[in-house]
Amino acid sequence: MVEAANLDFKQRVDLDGDRGKTKLVDDVVAMLTAGPGYLVIGVAEEKGRFRHFEPIREDRDAFERRLTSVLLDNIDPRPLRLSMSSFEVDDGFVAVLHVPWHGRRAFQNRITGGFLTRTGARNTPLTRDEVRALFTPEERFARDAVALWEREDARCVERKLMQEDGPTFHLSVIPEERYEAGRPAFHRGTGALRGAPLFHGRGTVLQACQDGYEALELTFRENRSITRVFVDSDWSLYVQVVHPFHADHERVTVRDFGKALPGYMAALADMFRDDLHGPFCVAMAVRNLHRNPKVGSVFTNIDSIVARPEMVDRIDDPGLSERFADALVRGSRYG
Repeated sequence: MVEAANLDFKQRVDLDGDRGKTKLVDDVVAMLTAGPGYLVIGVAEEKGRFRHFEPIREDRDAFERRLTSVLLDNIDPRPLRLSMSSFEVDDGFVAVLHVPWHGRRAFQNRITGGFLTRTGARNTPLTRDEVRALFTPEERFARDAVALWEREDARCVERKLMQEDGPTFHLSVIPEERYEAGRPAFHRGTGALRGAPLFHGRGTVLQACQDGYEALELTFRENRSITRVFVDSDWSLYVQVVHPFHADHERVTVRDFGKALPGYMAALADMFRDDLHGPFCVAMAVRNLHRNPKVGSVFTNIDSIVARPEMVDRIDDPGLSERFADALVRGSRYG
């Protein structure tokens, strides 16, 4: 076993001295930027090649907590997806730090101010131009999310694609991978075709359309759809749902929508689980609240509720769905 860009051996780490902390943070910062990889602590190596285990002999939980704390306190932005595991060797243990892909971004050692990446088994400082190239401003994510939304809304209207007798839920997702130079375009595959989840019913296969692929939840009413899932060739995602909630006797099912939303977001995230690692810019809104008089009576002075685009590590970030559902309830007479 030999060290590489995604594998680093450490015989021991010094979590007390400044020099030891700085070296550890440098190693993790470099791997975060190059991503993903593993840091294995408790291994003796020679010229990068595994020799034998040198087990750690201290309290395992305390060691993992201290190491994680040092990293979270000294890396910017905070790498929230780091995880630790370990296995027993003799009368001690070997610790494994898993460094998952955190997206195309530059990480900084807050102790030294340095930016690094991993080149082979070595840490390499990034130049100023390289650091700048790794940053995609959040404003661009938000602008692109809104532009996708407006373009696809207009296409739905032009094609007379969606039902027009109820409120509509709109979702736009821009993954960081959209800005990767040379990334292959999204494709639904061959043989076993990729499908998409529908809000009201089961999933269906994606079909080719302008600029990408779409899945429709068609009805017998003028052959119009109540859900459209669109995946752009650049991996961006747009969803429109008609009747996300409805009038049930004297009640409008606003809270039921809030309960269903996290599960639907999880189903959308599963579409890209092996392809996209984020972060993601997510924009959500509910519009046309007064198309249905009973629904409109619950939202007396509001015809739309629009959430500001947010950057999240996961499409199915639970806080994102919860905040939007809360905003919807607060905008109604139920809030």
